Amino acid sequence: MKKIKIIIFFGMVISFILLSVNNLRGEELQWRVSNSKFNVSPEANTGHLVGCALLSDFFDKQGFKWWQSDLMTLSLGVLWEVKDGYVYYKDVGFLGGEGFSMMDVKLDIAGILLNRTASICIKHYRKKKIERARDKALQWRYY
Repeated sequence: MKKIKIIIFFGMVISFILLSVNNLRGEELQWRVSNSKFNVSPEANTGHLVGCALLSDFFDKQGFKWWQSDLMTLSLGVLWEVKDGYVYYKDVGFLGGEGFSMMDVKLDIAGILLNRTASICIKHYRKKKIERARDKALQWRYY
């Protein structure tokens, strides 16, 4: 039940942003596409990369399977980009964007892969560390 509440919450937040901005401007939404390159705004790129890695890790810790957390993170990233395509940052500040950006979607995927790689490496390291500690304990026991 907690998982469903999380999904519904994120969907409602993004829907609220889209609907409220449309009502504030009093005009129809216009689709924009951003052609920004990777090195144009490093702070936004870092935000996408680290944000998606942390969001995917958050979903992992909530009990979702790894593929569910990765898909939810990617879908939220794409939804956010769709919101950026409709909501201009000059109208609402940081909640808006310059337009739909494939570079941001690629950075979202890279953040998910970063989280997945880091979690696998950490699990492997912990397993090896436990095995070494067990081997040392067994060595001390037999001497």
